[in-house]
Amino acid sequence: MLLLYRAFGARGLEPPRRAVITGSRSLRDRLVATGRYLSISAGYSVTPPANNPLIKPLAVKLPDLRRPIVLITLRNRTLSPLAELFIKTAREVAKTVAKRNDCWRQPF
Repeated sequence: MLLLYRAFGARGLEPPRRAVITGSRSLRDRLVATGRYLSISAGYSVTPPANNPLIKPLAVKLPDLRRPIVLITLRNRTLSPLAELFIKTAREVAKTVAKRNDCWRQPF
């Protein structure tokens, strides 16, 4: 929800006064299909129009609002080689991004 408020604020707009917060993609799709609701989703998660012809994605460039990402592992559990490789790669990518752009360290 914070991302939504920051996105509206960055454009000098007031965010909607009422909101429905849900993790259910199905519920979001149903609400949006009524024409009375907006939804923010990552581009890769938008339902293809063939599945719901009433929903049309609208590409919107949001301001650069970075959020922290956390990797969590369970104590006393062995990671698979694939999980170890993913973590190693994620850390390398994060270091590369940090070198290119120091502003990601700012608190949000």
